[in-house]
Amino acid sequence: MICPCCQSRIASAPTPESLSNVRFGTQGYQLILTLIDAYPRAVTLDRLVAEVYGAREPDWAEDNVRSLVSYTRRKIAPHGWTISASRGRTVGSYKLEKVG
Repeated sequence: MICPCCQSRIASAPTPESLSNVRFGTQGYQLILTLIDAYPRAVTLDRLVAEVYGAREPDWAEDNVRSLVSYTRRKIAPHGWTISASRGRTVGSYKLEKVG
């Protein structure tokens, strides 16, 4: 797979099936599906909140999604993936990255 931004070679995105032995809750599963769908691009915090909560977004949704990202990052690390927080002009964004 070639990165659409920098044209460098990148790993293929994990599939939901490749992470089938990882236990995610409903919200964690929605988060990882959103990140897989966007791979290799970053996903804004606002979009993750919308995908995880839909129209029933509570006041504390952003904080909860940040915690969910941290929890999910630990769950996928043994499978060679991480979730990085983007910096610079896309602050408040997250993306999947292959480790190693």
